[in-house]
Amino acid sequence: KMECSSICNLRCKMCPLNTGLKRKQGFLKFENFKYVFDQINPAYLNLTGIGEPFLNPDLFNIIEYAKNKKAMVKLDTNGTFLNEKNIKKILNTKIDIISTSIDGADKKSYEKIRIGSDFELVRKNIKNLVKERNKRNSKSKIHMFFILQEDNIQNLPNFIKLAEELGVDYMAGSFVVTLGKNENKKNKIFSRKGNLKELIEKTKKIVKESKIEISIDPLLEYLEYNGE
Repeated sequence: KMECSSICNLRCKMCPLNTGLKRKQGFLKFENFKYVFDQINPAYLNLTGIGEPFLNPDLFNIIEYAKNKKAMVKLDTNGTFLNEKNIKKILNTKIDIISTSIDGADKKSYEKIRIGSDFELVRKNIKNLVKERNKRNSKSKIHMFFILQEDNIQNLPNFIKLAEELGVDYMAGSFVVTLGKNENKKNKIFSRKGNLKELIEKTKKIVKESKIEISIDPLLEYLEYNGE
């Protein structure tokens, strides 16, 4: 993993950037990336971290270099910068996986968590990404990822429906954890105990009927074990 950016345009509730994290902000410069990459020569590179990679002006050069070195490359993004220009540029790199984080299956819950973002914009961006990928017959895979927490737990079955609507290839999710200075005490799934049996069963049914690849079994097991 390499952090492509420590700067972000959002202030998500569960992120340490939302609680005044004090650290040097900036971007991974291409020459620094190349210096490290050439020593490791990794088979897999995940461009992730607490910042937004599309803010890094060297992003596309970094991906192209890694791909030319035969590495498998994955990018994690909040999806706000997936405009027409960036969609074409990112697909031109022949990147292997583009993963977009969406922490709400509707506008209200999403924008309450992903402060500063726009649900409809991101939704449209991902649809356009899928459309362009399909038009090109590109081998790039498009993933969707969510972090389950207090404000979106009731959305759980609808995350799957949203992933299907968007046309992504794969969906995964996890639960909110302590991250840096953000202990996430108010965001934890079980800050208000409740009966989750019906929610879990409904989700399992939708997963079973879904045509896309879904990886949330550990999350469901966690809910079953810890819920009431």
